[in-house]
Amino acid sequence: MDRVAPVEGPVSIRFRRGALLFRARFIEGGDKPHHINEFRIFARCQVQKVFRNVCFRAPSDGQDRDQVDAMTASFKSSGYQLKRVFAEAATYCKGD
Repeated sequence: MDRVAPVEGPVSIRFRRGALLFRARFIEGGDKPHHINEFRIFARCQVQKVFRNVCFRAPSDGQDRDQVDAMTASFKSSGYQLKRVFAEAATYCKGD
């Protein structure tokens, strides 16, 4: 069986799901707080994209931003399951 050599340096991943384009950049080694910050930014970016696509608008007021914060925390705690974020956004925006 052939072995694959580990990749050194940053690794970028792009994939499309429907109309959404997802990008993630994973950093091997390096500064750990920077690495954690990358995942925090990734999670918030994905939640904001879902919010805009489901609600047909950007988060505009404090209540929307609080909801995005709650959805981001839920996204991270669920192991980055986007299906849950879509469901939460749909529930939040169904009255709009």
